[in-house]
Amino acid sequence: MLVSALPNGEPSKEDVFLGAEGPGGAATEEMASTAISRDGSRVVWRTNGAGKGHLYLREVTAGKTLQVDEPNAGVKAPEAEPEPIFQTASADGSKVFFTDAQRLTENSTASEESLDERSQDLYVFEAGQEEGHRLQDLTPREQGGTAGVQAPWSERAKTDRSCTS
Repeated sequence: MLVSALPNGEPSKEDVFLGAEGPGGAATEEMASTAISRDGSRVVWRTNGAGKGHLYLREVTAGKTLQVDEPNAGVKAPEAEPEPIFQTASADGSKVFFTDAQRLTENSTASEESLDERSQDLYVFEAGQEEGHRLQDLTPREQGGTAGVQAPWSERAKTDRSCTS
C-alpha cells in the first residue's frame, strides 16, 4: 500500500520523509518512532520540494491522506513556501504536533518577516476534527507563558521518576 499518496490520491512526485527530515536528509530514529502510530494505522510524512514541503497524515486503513499544515477555514493561505517542522505525534497518530513560521490559525502570531528573526508557532493537528478546524495554535501568547503541552513520555521519564516502572 502506498503511504505517500497526496490528498487527491496521486503519489507524491517529490522526495518524501518519514515524519521530518533529519540530519543528512534522513529521518532520525526518534522522529521515525513517533511518525508511525503504535498500531501502524497512521503515518506522518513530509514532502521535500527544494528544501520545503508539506506535512501529511496517511490514514492507512481508510486509504486517505490529510494535509496536516493546511490553514484553518477563514485563514488566508500563506504565500511563502511551506516549512512545517514535525515535532511528534500521539501514540494513536490522531494528533500531530509541528512548528511553522506561517500563520495557519486565526490566533497565530507566527511571523515570516525575516529568515533570521522568524517566530514559529507550535500547532497541533487533530485528525478527528472537522475539515477546516483541525489546527490549534498552542503557542503561549505571553512571554514566559506555557503552552500546556507535556513532553513525550520518553522525555518526561528522564526527569520524572513517576514515569518509570
